[in-house]
Order: sequence, then C-alpha cells, then structure tokens
Amino acid sequence: MRGIFYKSKLIFTIFVAVAVLFTLAGVSFVEQRKNAKPVTFLSGQFVVFEIYNAADFTEQDLLRVMERNCGDRGFLCTKKYAEKKGCSVYFSPEMSCRIGITEGRSFSRKDFDEEKNVAVVTGDRQNQPSHIFVSQKRYDVIGTYSPQREGRSSDWFINMNAENLKNKRVYGYYFFDTDRKDCLGTAKKIARAVKDICPEASVTVAGGMSKTGKAMRPEKTNYTDMLGFLIVTAVLVLLNSFSACYYWLETRKKEIAVRKMAGAQGRNIVTWLCREYIIILLLAFFVGVALSELFLRIAIYLPVAHSVEMMFGAHISLSGHCPG
Repeated sequence: MRGIFYKSKLIFTIFVAVAVLFTLAGVSFVEQRKNAKPVTFLSGQFVVFEIYNAADFTEQDLLRVMERNCGDRGFLCTKKYAEKKGCSVYFSPEMSCRIGITEGRSFSRKDFDEEKNVAVVTGDRQNQPSHIFVSQKRYDVIGTYSPQREGRSSDWFINMNAENLKNKRVYGYYFFDTDRKDCLGTAKKIARAVKDICPEASVTVAGGMSKTGKAMRPEKTNYTDMLGFLIVTAVLVLLNSFSACYYWLETRKKEIAVRKMAGAQGRNIVTWLCREYIIILLLAFFVGVALSELFLRIAIYLPVAHSVEMMFGAHISLSGHCPG
C-alpha cells in the first residue's frame, strides 16, 4: 500500500476533492428532488414557495398571511419532511380535507383551530400506533389512510397549526393550492405580503409541476445556483487531474524500467499501472464520501446549519439518496 502512494499524494488529493464536490452535488440534487415531490392530493395548478432567511417568521405566521390573502377562497398548505418521510398540512375552513381516510378520522376544523398535536398515518387499524414522534414531539394518531400513488406518498401527516410547531421558523419548500383557478396569482400576492412583513426574507414562487408529473420538480428554485457552482468547481478540479496523472506516470518511469529489466512484459506493466490507479481512485472516492458525511455532521453545530440541512439534508444515507 505504501508503494501505491509513492509520489501519489497530489493525484489522490485531487480525486478526494472531486469526490467530495460530486458527492455533495449528488446528495443535494436527490435531497431537492425528495423535497420537491408533491403530496397526492394537490391539483395540477399548485404552487411551490421556497422561503429562507425569514428570521422570526413562523409557519403559523405564514398561514395567517395566506388566510388574509385568500379571503373566502379555500386553500391548503403542506410542508414535506423529506428525511422523515412525512408532511405537515393545513386546510382552510373553505377547503375540504382531501386525505383519503380508511380508518378513524381526518383532520377537523377543531384540530386546526385549537392547535391540536394530531397526526394521520398510513396503515390499517390493526397496525395503527396510538401516537408518533416527529422531531422528538408527540402527535396523537387520529386516523389512517391509503396512499393513492405508490412511491409518491407520505408515511404520515401532522397538523401544521399544531402547538408543537408554534415557534417553527419558515424555511424551505411549501406547497400551496386553492379551489380557484388563479392559484399562482394568489401565491404572488402572498409572497409580496411575506416580503412586506419580513424584508430580509428570500421568497421564490414557482408554478409547481405539471399534472402528469412529467418533470416532478419546481420550474426554478434558488438551490440550482449552488448546485451549479458545486458541479462547475468539481469539473475544474477534475481538469487538473490530467496534469496530475501525467506527473504520476512520470514518477513511475524508474519502476517501469526496473520491471522491464526483470522481464516484465508490456501487458503486465499496463495491468500493474491500472491496478494502482484504480486503487487510488477507489480510496479517494471512499475518503471523499467520508469527508462529506463528516462535513454534514459538523455543520449542524454551525450558524449555517439551517442552510446546510436544506441544501444537503442531515446526513448521507445510501438508502435515502437513491432515486425511486
């Protein structure tokens, strides 16, 4: 192993840097795809809000702004918890609850108005738990439902207006839908109202996704700039690997000459070089993934923890970051 790393530190470092950048870019892409999947009961005209930097502006504040701007029109708002495979949801008095309940009951007006900590989960009565915990907060289970589309459902829904979420700051994606045609126009009014209340907030409104779910992503989100930066940086670093590879081969000239003198054939020398090169690549990849995971673990203690979690999630999970 020591021989493999002889004068290989430069190329190894470059490949580790590339692995870190591409790992973070890949995790970010999958994380945003997970966050951008709509719940099954949204109509084809729904809108996506992307909100961050809204200090002291809570989700309940957002719901009040939506109520004022929708007037007598019904609306719903939901927030997807990608890592936990669930959603918080709110239906206005004029909007009927669209969750298809199979056992028990759905959210009632009383649940929303009295800020009850209640949840609806998938499954059946036999396997229905009496309560669930989300972010270490307890929610009593009031009913179960059956997913309408396999692979596009949530394991649970919780009351967005719950007491547990009273001080939850607005951050990330929020899906908004109304019972009227001008959903996007109403959403833009809501975005302006949020900016009026919280001028430092960054609010993006997108027309959501097509009814058939062709693209299954918002039309445009702010994270794409950062994702592009990661990919471009990774490519630029990767370009430097060509000169590093040339230097690495130059350092092997003496050993190649010795092997030839010992009777090694050209094919054997090529096999030896390829083996060492592949080992360096694999080790760099695993080190890069480990460093990426370490970065995400440390980031939760930094002031930018909210931004990092929104961009990359809480940690790297092979099962959680596979498309499907």
